[in-house]
Amino acid sequence: MRKEKIVASAPGKIYLFGEHAVMYDKLSIATSVDYRIRAEVEEREDDLVSITSHELGVYGYKIDIEDLKRINVKGVGDIRYVVAAAKTVYENIENAKKGANIEIKSEISEQARSLGTSSAVTVATIGALARRFDKILNERELFDLGYKSHTIEVQGGAGSGYDIACASYGGTILFKKGGETIERISCDEIPLIYSPIQNIKISTPQIVTKIRERVSKNPEYYEEVFWRPMDSIVREAYKILKNYRGSDENKNQELGELMNNYHGLLVSLGVSTRQADDLRYIANESGAYGSKMTGGGGDNIISLVNEEKKDKVSEAIRSNGGLPMEIKTNAPGFRFENSS
Repeated sequence: MRKEKIVASAPGKIYLFGEHAVMYDKLSIATSVDYRIRAEVEEREDDLVSITSHELGVYGYKIDIEDLKRINVKGVGDIRYVVAAAKTVYENIENAKKGANIEIKSEISEQARSLGTSSAVTVATIGALARRFDKILNERELFDLGYKSHTIEVQGGAGSGYDIACASYGGTILFKKGGETIERISCDEIPLIYSPIQNIKISTPQIVTKIRERVSKNPEYYEEVFWRPMDSIVREAYKILKNYRGSDENKNQELGELMNNYHGLLVSLGVSTRQADDLRYIANESGAYGSKMTGGGGDNIISLVNEEKKDKVSEAIRSNGGLPMEIKTNAPGFRFENSS
């Protein structure tokens, strides 16, 4: 077993296209962003797992390995994703016999709530803790264990796993639920402004569950009116992104139009908010190629902009209740930062 501190990190993510339709076996496109969560793991000689995170307000939560394997992770509050990740390692890695100290450090602020904190912390914890027991997981292994831990055990299946794929693989990916498709798309960085909306916070699992209940009553209608058109937009975006260069005005206009169209379908589906609708209209009027909500609910938007209009669009968003943040897409996936 490794005796040095192991430091690993995983990135956040942004949905570009495919929200909600991905839950019904349609394709989606997402990209990893340059805000990361780090997991630092040190060995212990006893059978306790200790978890510390300043950002989560947790200092030295301790649990015995055997108790960890039996725990209901939904009952441990804000550290449920870390606990679930550790539980998954101890259940699936053969050499995982002794305890460990796990410390979580985040670059993702509370306001950037849709950038994938839970998926990043899951993958970073699993990868670092597995290496503590001399197991280096490849991208697919990270995804499979992360999906089992994060999407199935904690979220009860109310997710597709795209966020775990972004955290594991990095880059911009074409994705199908459960990892049936995970394909890196070779493209330039996509010039986006990400903006949470002040005083709005929406639970994606709750929205997914609510939509599932509606769909169950008339699946053919939702397939025809929503999922197929959404899938068509994803496929068109995929064609653009395969040969995408960030400075290509025509490609940006095409991509922006697809963003606008996809947002319109999300509005009709009933998962957007008036604030998101208003903010994306303001962003477009200020010079964005296109804008849309991103993720399960309308508590944030992304806008596609060029360098010349970036400041103007950001100021318009800020002046109307948004919290604009520049993000760099195509971030690397899981990686080891150092060993000391």
